[in-house]
Amino acid sequence: MLTRRHFLGGTCALSLGAALAGRAFADANSGSRLLFGYPPGAVGSKLASALLPMLAAQGGPSYHLENLDGRNTRVARDAALHAAPDGSTLLQAISASMTLLPSVYKDTGFEATRDFAPLGCMGDFPYVLAVGPLVPASVGNLKQYLGWVNDNPEYRNVGISIYGSIGHLAVRTLVADCDVPLRVQSYQGTTGLLSDLRSQTLAAAFLAPGSGADIAPGAAIRALGVTSRQRLMYWPQLPTLAEQGSPRMDFSAWFGWYCQAATPAGTLHSLREAIARMQASAPYADVLKHLLLTPANLDAEQISARLREETAHYKTLVAGFQISKFD
Repeated sequence: MLTRRHFLGGTCALSLGAALAGRAFADANSGSRLLFGYPPGAVGSKLASALLPMLAAQGGPSYHLENLDGRNTRVARDAALHAAPDGSTLLQAISASMTLLPSVYKDTGFEATRDFAPLGCMGDFPYVLAVGPLVPASVGNLKQYLGWVNDNPEYRNVGISIYGSIGHLAVRTLVADCDVPLRVQSYQGTTGLLSDLRSQTLAAAFLAPGSGADIAPGAAIRALGVTSRQRLMYWPQLPTLAEQGSPRMDFSAWFGWYCQAATPAGTLHSLREAIARMQASAPYADVLKHLLLTPANLDAEQISARLREETAHYKTLVAGFQISKFD
């Protein structure tokens, strides 16, 4: 049986060798950069480091990854927004940074479909409700976890990567659907969150499935269910949380690449063509499989429509959950 661990040591090493080795930051002296609002080690950072050399190999420009984490991903977004619109500075953003945060902050100073031109969608993923070794091994599904929380209310906190993320909405949805006293505990990225899970300081969290090799059904950090309406293609045996008693649970996220809206049409066309060639390659498919991301090769119009739809949907949910807004 081919497990994810075997994949990491076998085919992934062959197909991703060039991307994850010495060329991880392709031509770092070129000055062209891809900004990302999470720290190194995050799923998105691994994704960008693997894909940038592939983009250059497909005739695209050479970019280096620049992690600008801070202010709940807004540092990277604002830096990209105010960069010269010439194709030299791109933004990689997790979807919630573009569609959910505008409803969590009183004034974000941007509008995704007005200020950015989408270049490509780099993969979808649900979040997974995962429990660490603090939770007894006998707890294997949502009902058992909620029962354990009711018996151990001091461990009711559920970790999320940042305040106002999809994980935040997922916790609030569980509270509303299942009438349980869960409480959000926000972090700045996943590093500290995973450390607290492994050290038994934190009982549970919502995580991207590809956040670590020890996250899986039956692993050290046990996946109990996913937030999407459909099961994750890589873990077909793992039920959704909606199947397990949270009927309104239906959240997915995705990574997008963007340029400034004022970027010349010719530059946008060249970048989109190079990204399309990259996405049609076998190494690209291997990267997504390695990180447990589902392919979603959308064109610019489809991405813009998705941004508008999700922004409206999250605005309604944030208002309904009465999530406090930041300044």
